[in-house]
Amino acid sequence: MDDEGLRREEVNRGQQAKRVIDDPLWAESWEYLESRLMTEWRVSKPDQQAKREHIYLVLEAGRGARKYVEQVLKTGELAERQLKEMDK
Repeated sequence: MDDEGLRREEVNRGQQAKRVIDDPLWAESWEYLESRLMTEWRVSKPDQQAKREHIYLVLEAGRGARKYVEQVLKTGELAERQLKEMDK
């Protein structure tokens, strides 16, 4: 795939990421997940260290997934600017 084709693919992926991020269900899902996990963490007993560590890992994995989608959006925006520059 040539450079222009790669940029166009990145623009498409960025547009898909934007649709996901802009979907109210996306935000609602993350708020629900974080709230539920933090509640479970707060009510855990002192001897449930493994449970708290698991909750932490799940939260971090979720945050990583969210950051990845946000990065795809940013990459798409950059690719779009690069395509505009190539057209000049």
